[in-house]
Amino acid sequence: MATLLLHVDGAAGIAGDMALGALVDLGVPVERLRDGLRALPVEGWTLEVERVVKGGLAATRARVRVHGEEEHPHHHEHHHAPHGHDHGHGRTWPEIARLIESSSLPQRVRERSLAAYRRVCEAEAKLHGVALADVHLHELGAVDALVDICGASLGLDLLGSPTVSASPPDLGGGTVRTEHGLLPVPAPATLEILRGYETRTSGLQLELTTPTGAALLSTWTTSFGPAPSMRTQAVGYGAGTRDLADRPNVVRFTLGEPLEASSGIETSAQDLLVVEADIDDADPQLLAAFCERARELGARDAMLQPLLMKKGRPGTRVTVLAPAARRDAIVEALFRETTTIGCRVHRVERIECEREIVPVATPWGRVRVKVARWAGRVVNRKPEHDDCLALARAASVPLKDVVAAALAASQAGRN
Repeated sequence: MATLLLHVDGAAGIAGDMALGALVDLGVPVERLRDGLRALPVEGWTLEVERVVKGGLAATRARVRVHGEEEHPHHHEHHHAPHGHDHGHGRTWPEIARLIESSSLPQRVRERSLAAYRRVCEAEAKLHGVALADVHLHELGAVDALVDICGASLGLDLLGSPTVSASPPDLGGGTVRTEHGLLPVPAPATLEILRGYETRTSGLQLELTTPTGAALLSTWTTSFGPAPSMRTQAVGYGAGTRDLADRPNVVRFTLGEPLEASSGIETSAQDLLVVEADIDDADPQLLAAFCERARELGARDAMLQPLLMKKGRPGTRVTVLAPAARRDAIVEALFRETTTIGCRVHRVERIECEREIVPVATPWGRVRVKVARWAGRVVNRKPEHDDCLALARAASVPLKDVVAAALAASQAGRN
């Protein structure tokens, strides 16, 4: 199976609960979502899904019910006013980060969830003129928002982490009432999160894209524009709460294989850049922290290479491979978080093998194995490190034994 593509069509906007519903409608098993989300160290919630009809389209509505709270009757989710009435459930950015990092969710899911939350918190910090550590999210810090964001990140992982593109989302219009009074729609946080991205507004006087939806899109998506050429495998519709007069209140997720996959060359939806700088006056720990930040911002990879620079000074080359849509964010982070005052940017053509995630059985449990193919032939197999490490620790056996067993099982199955 080729690397998968996922295209998000936000003609009616997008919110966290809508994204979660679309993933379930696409085929992500809801029980696996519920089981996986139990890794979060929060209690008192249930994830409910139901089939509904919106504007004549059958869709899935996902709702996170917090025990003891009534559902809010808003368009998508009660997340459009992060500094509104908090019902006592607000959290700061450091608290949210610690909560997600301390969970036993898969590493990729933790990284995606943290990246989405950081996008929201950075927007709030800028808007309110406070330090990132002082940002306090009320609605977005509540349990339902946490489950929406982590659940959507987990759902994307369960799909095999496809490459995501999106049509420009409709942001809506009008005003929304907050504790600060009336604010224009789109909410200031939504606009700040999507700064630099293509968006649209049809004139409908409702909030269509929420900060949560904007954060998911901006951290998942490698390009905004028309859907890439693909062989469609599945389509999922995630429902919002209200009924809209002029369109179905749904977000559409289309999953498929790139038509160009047989050549091994990535599709035009993956317009990649290399951002690099040579630095001879920075603490290596700062550079390592920047690489981690670059990955949070959507970089495909970030690496450090030792150099011998002018006058014999030791230095480091910082290289980031990223989608073109993430260039500005990564360049800004490079200048803010390292000591460089310049960088090089150039486009690259990336050629990659077709990849498939295949679960295999070992004596200690199941392990996902990444199987790579070129021209239809298997050229590499790699057990997922996190799966093997978790099993090795649980059974007190050497990691290398679990890795060898997973490889043997994969080869025996001839996947």
